[in-house]
Amino acid sequence: MRSIPMLTTLALLVAAGHVSAQTQDPQGGQVQGQAQMQGQMTKEDEASLRRLPEQFAAAWNKHDAHAMAALFADDADLVNPMGRQARGRDQIEKLFMEEHAAMMKGTKFTNACGTPRYLAGNLAAIDCTFSVTNMKAQNGKPLPEMKGMYTSIAMKAGNEWKIEMVRAMVPQQPPAQTQQSRAMHK
Repeated sequence: MRSIPMLTTLALLVAAGHVSAQTQDPQGGQVQGQAQMQGQMTKEDEASLRRLPEQFAAAWNKHDAHAMAALFADDADLVNPMGRQARGRDQIEKLFMEEHAAMMKGTKFTNACGTPRYLAGNLAAIDCTFSVTNMKAQNGKPLPEMKGMYTSIAMKAGNEWKIEMVRAMVPQQPPAQTQQSRAMHK
């Protein structure tokens, strides 16, 4: 079951955030920044986090797989809306290259994101909605617009935020109930 390793990974990331967010004071003791101690991010951090989805959209719309992948940490992992998975920046870049040579070639990506949420130390989450237009099937016929949502977990290393994890999805309508199943639930 994948949820146990995922929870373990998140716990380790949170713990790493608490450890790496600490700095030395002039007397040699460990201190954290005031904003981090109160569970808040700085305005600079929030601005940097808000730029990540903007930079991703710009790279997507140029169909630049390398620039898209450069926003991810070396050991990041991604699950895209079609369920494809990639682990590590190189594999993420390969996934983007494959998709932008096929179904995503010539597409336009837009997103709208909420306020980044500080999790701990140097860890934050961003929830976004997205739209992909101009997709084409293998036979060249246009496909409908894809609308979905994703959550990114980002980690700050030094002064730079990198995406550690993305989970994207396209919400589906619940299956229609048949007359038989409605009769069973009466």
